[in-house]
Amino acid sequence: MRHLLLPLALLALPALADLPPADLDKKLAEGREMAATGRKQEAFAVFEEVIRNAEDQPRKWAAREEMLKMGPTPARPQNDGERAQVAAEILEERHRYYGDVMDQLAGRGQLRGVRLFRKKIMEDSGGGSDGQKNALRELEARILRELLPKEDKEEAEKIKKALPKDKWAEAAKDAEKRGKKHLALELSKDAFYGAGGVGDAKALEELRAKIEALEKEVLEMVTPEETKAFNDAVNHRVWADLVTRESHHFIFIGDKGYVPRIPEPSMLELDVAYIFITDMIARQPDDDGQRITVFFKELWNFGGAVGGGKTIRAGSINPKAKDITVSNFLYFHELCHCLFDTAMIWTGFVEGVANFGATMAQLSLGQKAAGEGSFKSNLEAFRRDFLGRDEDYFRIQNYGPSCGFWLHFLEKYAKGADGVWDWTTYRRFFRLWRSHPMPPAETVEKARVFGRCLSDVYGKEVWKDLKSFGWPVIEEDEGLTKEEKDDLIRLWNVAKGRWEQGDGDDALMKCEDIWVKYADHHLAARARRLALEILDKTGGKGADQIRRDLGLIMEWKCAGPFYSKVNGLFDIFPPEFEVDYAKEYANPMAKGTWFDPKIRYDGIVAFEFPYMDGIVCYGLVNVKVVSDTDAWLFVGSDDGWGAWVNGELADKFDVGRGVMFDQDRVNIRLRAGWNRLLVKIRNGDGGMGFVGRITDRTGRAIDGIQFTSAPQETPWWQGGKKAGKADMVWKDDFNAAGAERKYQVPCGGWKVTNKALWGTDDKRNMQWMKFLVTPGKDKDAPAQCLWLKDTVLKGAKDIAIELKLVQGGDSRPKFEVSLDAEGQNDGLSGTSLVFHPNGEGCSVVVWRYDHVLYHIPGIQFPAAKEHTLTLVRFKERLTVTFDGQKVLDDVSMPQIDKSNFLGIMTWNKDCGLDDLTVYKLGEK
Repeated sequence: MRHLLLPLALLALPALADLPPADLDKKLAEGREMAATGRKQEAFAVFEEVIRNAEDQPRKWAAREEMLKMGPTPARPQNDGERAQVAAEILEERHRYYGDVMDQLAGRGQLRGVRLFRKKIMEDSGGGSDGQKNALRELEARILRELLPKEDKEEAEKIKKALPKDKWAEAAKDAEKRGKKHLALELSKDAFYGAGGVGDAKALEELRAKIEALEKEVLEMVTPEETKAFNDAVNHRVWADLVTRESHHFIFIGDKGYVPRIPEPSMLELDVAYIFITDMIARQPDDDGQRITVFFKELWNFGGAVGGGKTIRAGSINPKAKDITVSNFLYFHELCHCLFDTAMIWTGFVEGVANFGATMAQLSLGQKAAGEGSFKSNLEAFRRDFLGRDEDYFRIQNYGPSCGFWLHFLEKYAKGADGVWDWTTYRRFFRLWRSHPMPPAETVEKARVFGRCLSDVYGKEVWKDLKSFGWPVIEEDEGLTKEEKDDLIRLWNVAKGRWEQGDGDDALMKCEDIWVKYADHHLAARARRLALEILDKTGGKGADQIRRDLGLIMEWKCAGPFYSKVNGLFDIFPPEFEVDYAKEYANPMAKGTWFDPKIRYDGIVAFEFPYMDGIVCYGLVNVKVVSDTDAWLFVGSDDGWGAWVNGELADKFDVGRGVMFDQDRVNIRLRAGWNRLLVKIRNGDGGMGFVGRITDRTGRAIDGIQFTSAPQETPWWQGGKKAGKADMVWKDDFNAAGAERKYQVPCGGWKVTNKALWGTDDKRNMQWMKFLVTPGKDKDAPAQCLWLKDTVLKGAKDIAIELKLVQGGDSRPKFEVSLDAEGQNDGLSGTSLVFHPNGEGCSVVVWRYDHVLYHIPGIQFPAAKEHTLTLVRFKERLTVTFDGQKVLDDVSMPQIDKSNFLGIMTWNKDCGLDDLTVYKLGEK
């Protein structure tokens, strides 16, 4: 389960101090003697010392075997800090569960019950924070405003019509005598505010006090059902039944019928897994005396676990479960979320390193079958779902694919003749990574340092691997990164030191030494950016040349803001199909215009609008090169970004982060002459901005490149080429019984009925967003699929499709059409268009694999028994028409070259296929 991505923490660690083999053998013998004489705690400590100080794998495993053979040993009791942590976690779980009950009460309009819980939480928290107090006041105001009984409201209106204002207070007293507190409060407030502050001051003050007293009484008119819900939650037997139990590195929290039954050998194995993983990554978080907690939560409705910080939480625990274990892949995976403290370049690695560490733990514990199965499945996921797909490096998926990336190097470079992988190679890698003398800043720099550490362990061939994986490295990085150890580090540290001491002139000279002496090194770019900072602060000259050397874009014209109800990165706004600097665009919050943005000395563009959350802005620049050029576009963004070159989509990346240089890098092609670069930035919340630069494929400045925001005759796509011919390659009217046998059907079923092909399943078992795990999230997968075999299209990418759909009645269909797909049980394995019924029509989402490219919020069309889809994909442009209405009009859609199946999927039994025709398209 994913946890928060932590910042890179490269620590200067002491050199390895592994003990000589003879000393380790001596300690093993000492530990065996201690175990034999009953000194198990001392023996455990000695065996742990051997694991942590052995450089070779066999001795680590020998110590492991002695630990497991010795069996469980007593662990120290909890210290004061641990007891406080356990109490805090139990209180946090109480409040989480109270929140579940509060949601149920609020859904039934039982707001006084919600108020009981809010007050209880504040009491538990020592009086409550300012935010909690404000939330309670808002809730109380809502109760007083919304929970006036209908009959009391009607009676109040009658009384106010029948009596003059000066009699309303007496009517309120009468209502209170009759026990009608709501009515008394309503009339008292009307009397007070109706007086407008005019009249007898004493009477008004008495009336104000009466209102406050009545409000308190009304707020506390809790129904028996609400009281029962509150008491049941606060006094739930779970809280009284919670107990704790300790092992050497963990504290277990859970039901008294569950925790005591955890097998001691399983707890010991989890301890040993902790030792092996922390030894590999050179980090032991319980050095401070506070162990990791494992909380088995009965009331948390989640069939998995999450980990992070110093706690692992498991949900949906059955106290009477027969098979209990804490030494399997799930707990090893979550343990890794508590241990890996470095953000390994991209967010996709967060779950990948957890799978990686869990696989290592299985094999290090001798769980051979399970460990080898994990190794094989994760490595295959990397090969199939990343290498086998046309994906950018920064999109490496969580779990299997990114875990398989790590395992690749073990499989290729560290597998012995006996088939055993040497995990100590990664032990060396993590020490190199964490102690690297030049902690990387930008993400692209991280990739190179990452490669440097890998190459130090596995050899220079890893650079070829990384390049073939699409990593932002070049083959020359093998030599360039080695220079970091010597003169370059000295120069960089001197330059930074001079500037920190206020000596700008000398700092500039040292920066120049770096980019002159190491012109091809990636740190030359960082030196130039430091020089820009110095020149900005000191008013020195030469910044323009430095910016040109960086390929930094300073000439943006921007458009915005644009607003979206969902995610504007995927919505299509006017700048994506037209550029007119004089145009203005109506928006809900503020008028959208073209404007000259604020551009910082180092090229960072910052957007500032009265309302920022969820907005979209564009940056446009015209780029001129002397000849056709393969280039790199470096993007830093806050938050997500998209980019088009000459109207062709380079990529979109939906991410939340602050802007930093060179966070992502994409390959682009610039044609000789003027080119138009359009960048799109989508803000989540908080600040918003971006920075971009363009270099050649070695990271150097492109000779003769020019940037301008002034209008130019650029090769902007304006309809492009049109298809000249259409050759029909497939037609099926689905009339004949068994028509489904012409297709591959990996999921669900189909049957011809009444001259149409209908789905026979509604269980939605298709794989869908298979590398996304979110507690409580329904992935909403299709129920059935059919694939038109790739041999029919024979590699053709320019195609047209006509599809006629039928419904069981007048309705709107939910279906998917997928191009360039893999033909397996994965609903998002190509370019997919998904139609979702939505109000008076449908919304349409266009996916490239498992990430969204476009979203059309709604197309309006009547419910009917028949619907028609027409799709044309020609020269990487996509046009889609549904029931005669344009859904997408000539939008850029990069093709996928690695697969060629065409698929249709439905979600239920109510949508059928009546006719399918497929054409290959050719040019005029």
